[in-house]
Amino acid sequence: MSITDVLSADDIAAALQECQDPDTFEPQKFFQTSGLAKMSASQVKDVFRFLDNDQSGYLDEEEL
Repeated sequence: MSITDVLSADDIAAALQECQDPDTFEPQKFFQTSGLAKMSASQVKDVFRFLDNDQSGYLDEEEL
């Protein structure tokens, strides 16, 4: 499975571009731009599980 199976590569790139500078990450804006806000809770959990490589229940900087 690839993250682009559930989110558009263009939307991901746009969301990441918005928070490139230090202290500019806004979770709600990121969720809107990336397309996560349009997903069901179970879809968001699937994305989280995909990103959580070590299955710790947390997303480390390296996993993002």
